[in-house]
Amino acid sequence: MLIEPHLTEIEPNPSLFAVAFPGQGAYKIDAAKILFNQNEVAKNLLGQASLIDELGTSFVDRVLKGDVDELTFHRQLQPFIVLTNIAMFEAARQRNKPLQEYTPSLYLGHSLGELCALVASGVLDLNDCLRIAKRREELMRSLEGVGMTWVPGFDVDSYPPIREASGAQITVINRQNSFFIGGTTDELTRAEELLDAEGAMPQRSDIPALSHHPRLEPVLDDYGNYLTQFTFQKPTASILMNAGSAITEDPGVIRELMVRQLVEPVNVPQMLEQIKGQGLSKLIEFGTADLWSSLVKKSGIQLRGFTNPTDLSISDLPTFL
Repeated sequence: MLIEPHLTEIEPNPSLFAVAFPGQGAYKIDAAKILFNQNEVAKNLLGQASLIDELGTSFVDRVLKGDVDELTFHRQLQPFIVLTNIAMFEAARQRNKPLQEYTPSLYLGHSLGELCALVASGVLDLNDCLRIAKRREELMRSLEGVGMTWVPGFDVDSYPPIREASGAQITVINRQNSFFIGGTTDELTRAEELLDAEGAMPQRSDIPALSHHPRLEPVLDDYGNYLTQFTFQKPTASILMNAGSAITEDPGVIRELMVRQLVEPVNVPQMLEQIKGQGLSKLIEFGTADLWSSLVKKSGIQLRGFTNPTDLSISDLPTFL
C-alpha cells in the first residue's frame, strides 16, 4: 500500500507518534565512542556486526576508536552511522518501558536514516542493512569530480535561476532557507560564486560524494540488483520514505523507493506535512545528534530525542506518549 503525498492535515491524535532517525551529516563521534565502549546493548550489536565479511576485520576497532578518517576511507562511515543509530534505539528501548509498551504509527529517517527506520520497523535485518549501507556508500562515491554544498540562509524558492546558470541541482531541502545542492566540481563552484554574490554563505562538503542527484542514475541497476538478495519483511508500522515523501507498508515498494532515493531530492518540509497528514504530532528521535529537533521547529510537531548515550531517559516520556 502506497500513500502519495496529499499534504492535507487532519486533526492530530495524541495517542499516535512517529520514530525518526538522523542521516549521515548528524552524528557525534565522541558520543558514539561512549555508546559502543560502555553500553552492553551497543556492544552486542557491534559484536554481531563484526561477523559481516563486507565490513572487514578492522571495522570494530575503528568504531571503538572513533576513527572517522579510516571509516570514511574504507567506505564504512554509512554502516557505522546506521549501527550507531540502531544501537541508540535499542539501548533506549531497553531502558524505557514505555518504548516497549507503545508501538509507533510511523517510522522515518533522513536520507541514510531511512535504512535505520527499516531496521527498527522490522523490514530489514540489521546485519543485512549494514551490508546495504556499505554498498550504498560505495555507489555514492563511485563518481569522480562531484560533491555537495550546503546552502544556509538562502530561500530555496530563489535558487532556480542559479540552478539554470550553474547546473547544480537541489538534493536536500531541510528547511525553506537551508538546503543542499549537488553536481560536478565546476557546477558547484559556479553555483557558489552566484550564491556568494547574493549574500549567501555556501559551504562545500569535505566528502567527495553525491546523493539524491540524477547523475547517480547509472548506478541504480547495480543498487537495485544488489538489494534483491535480501529479504524485505512487512513493517510493523508504515514507513515514510524519502523518495516522493511516500508512505507505504509494501516491501516491494519500499525496495523500489530505496533505489529511487539515490536520484530524487529529499524534501523535509513535505515529509513533515505527510506526518501531520497522518494525524501525528509527536516524534521521537534516536541517534547521537539531534537533527530532527531543528527540522520540526514551527511545524507544530512535538519532539523528544535520545541522543545522549550516558543519559538514556526522558523524564516526561510516559506522559508524552
